[in-house]
Amino acid sequence: MKKSVEVLRYFLIGILIMAVMTFIGGSMAIYSDTLVNPWFPIVGAGAAAVACAPFCMRWWKFVTQCDQAWFNGLCHVMFTGSLLLFAFYFCNSYFASHDTAHMERVAIERRFRETHYKTKRISRRTYGRGEPYQQYYIEVRFEDGRTKKLSVKFDTYRRLKGQDTIQLKMERGLWGLPVIRRKGANIEVPHSGYRQTESILTRRLRESKY
Repeated sequence: MKKSVEVLRYFLIGILIMAVMTFIGGSMAIYSDTLVNPWFPIVGAGAAAVACAPFCMRWWKFVTQCDQAWFNGLCHVMFTGSLLLFAFYFCNSYFASHDTAHMERVAIERRFRETHYKTKRISRRTYGRGEPYQQYYIEVRFEDGRTKKLSVKFDTYRRLKGQDTIQLKMERGLWGLPVIRRKGANIEVPHSGYRQTESILTRRLRESKY
């Protein structure tokens, strides 16, 4: 019987860890398409989790097998805080008002790329850093002065330059926070005089090789 309880406890620990990782990952994914200062939801979710900690942290004794109030409270804040943060972003995005959908033109402030690394399995329980890969981004500025970092595909990144414009489909979220609907994004590459000259020179150089 005791062994069965221990198995259940370890299984529950695994589920809780996976849940926290899912909540944090989901929050980051939805935040990438939400126009908001990220610290406001984080502070709000953390404050709510701390406020209810004195009433809920005793429930964690079965999981942690620890009588230390601060440790059980920390576990509660991490789980509840990540859950509330995900619920905040999910509800704002999922229940956004489709009647408020509109296209908004934004200017590209800069393009940049970041190097990330794949996860490489070294042994059964050990993982390390694998091969590097590039992630491409643009930083756009809205009419009200707010900026947002957006991930883009390499083909889109290659076509765009600073001060180009794109149109983003925007909706008002449940909590009033603007939500970017990436499927409705319309990438526009303006045909400036510089680009026309650049295209002519490129074509002539290509023709001179033959």
